[in-house]
Amino acid sequence: MSDNLSFGSDQNFTIVKAVVDAGKETIEIGEKILEQVQGELGDLLIFQQEHDNCFSDLVKISKTMEGKQQDLTSKGLNLWGGEGEYFKTQEEVSNMKMQLNQKQQQLAIRKMNIQKSPTPKPTTRKPPASKPVTRSSVSPAPTSAIQTPATPRMSKSMFPTLSTPKHTKSILKATTPKRKRHAPSQSPPSKKLPAKEREAMDKTMDTDNDNDADDSFNFWND
Repeated sequence: MSDNLSFGSDQNFTIVKAVVDAGKETIEIGEKILEQVQGELGDLLIFQQEHDNCFSDLVKISKTMEGKQQDLTSKGLNLWGGEGEYFKTQEEVSNMKMQLNQKQQQLAIRKMNIQKSPTPKPTTRKPPASKPVTRSSVSPAPTSAIQTPATPRMSKSMFPTLSTPKHTKSILKATTPKRKRHAPSQSPPSKKLPAKEREAMDKTMDTDNDNDADDSFNFWND
């Protein structure tokens, strides 16, 4: 009976020992797994931190990229505006060049026409000799050439010469008409008058001549 009890106790001891050993092994395995999990968690934390850092860096980079993009867009717009103005100035310059070429062509054509056309020589015409004009006939000017008519020469017999009259303030004076010479009368010569009577006769004749001159002056003034 004792042997059976000892044998039974030994078996129980071995079983308990085996269970304890198995438990120890499982504990060791669990500890190892825990260590691995803790290490992985540490790695995960490190990765999370790195991820967060990378994300923050990405955010910063995106912000800087956005600012740079805005600067680039503004610069591009400014450059585009400057290029537009440059293109406008180029178009204006090209238009001015075209107009200049057209003007040069027109000037060249005019020069060619001027060189082709013969230069007219100046013709000199001698004026015809003017003839003296009389009262009876006046020669008409020729119709072929337009010339200034010659001034007719007036004879002295057409207008009487005027002289200043006596005892008047006017400048003009009519000439005294000449006495007509009568044929000598067939009557016998008269006796000579005395000197006093002859002076009286001369004075009366002078007054008659003055009256005739005044009458002729009044006629011309009228």
